Amino acid sequence: MIFKVPGGWQLDGQKRWIGNSTFADVLVILARNADTKQLNGFIVKKGAPGLRATKIQNKIGLRMVQNGDILLNKVFVPEEDRLTGINSFQDISKVLAMSRIMVAWQPIGISMGVYDMCHRYLKERKQFGAPLAAFQLNQEKLVRMLGNIQAMLLVGWRLCKLYESGKMTPGHASLGKVRKLLCS
Repeated sequence: MIFKVPGGWQLDGQKRWIGNSTFADVLVILARNADTKQLNGFIVKKGAPGLRATKIQNKIGLRMVQNGDILLNKVFVPEEDRLTGINSFQDISKVLAMSRIMVAWQPIGISMGVYDMCHRYLKERKQFGAPLAAFQLNQEKLVRMLGNIQAMLLVGWRLCKLYESGKMTPGHASLGKVRKLLCS
């Protein structure tokens, strides 16, 4: 929650799963204004009194992004560090939609790498005097993997085209994000 105070704003609350928050020099904090009930954005600098960011340990998912828990305990933010133009979730959803496109592309490269590793292994490893790639069951698995990768590529490409033309909806972006979960 945020409150207007002389010279700026006071932020109180918690945030979870905030990417790179433990080492960032600047955090963008979105919070609901206690008076107007609107969403507002603020720039909070590393080391601000009352700000604590701790790394989430032992997470199972994507580990290339260090996620953190943020605790805001009466953090003062000067008026000049308030982000203007952010008043609702609709304003924020534009940023989130673009990030969902990026999330939809992440597993494509990973999946392509996994496919290449599997394909190489199946050609090199021999069983019963023949490479594993010679057996139809393994060929079918490779084809299924390649088909899923192609579907992911097409969804990612279509999302980008919709975004470029200004026709992408939050539903399109969410579909792309979900599609990557189904294929990966």
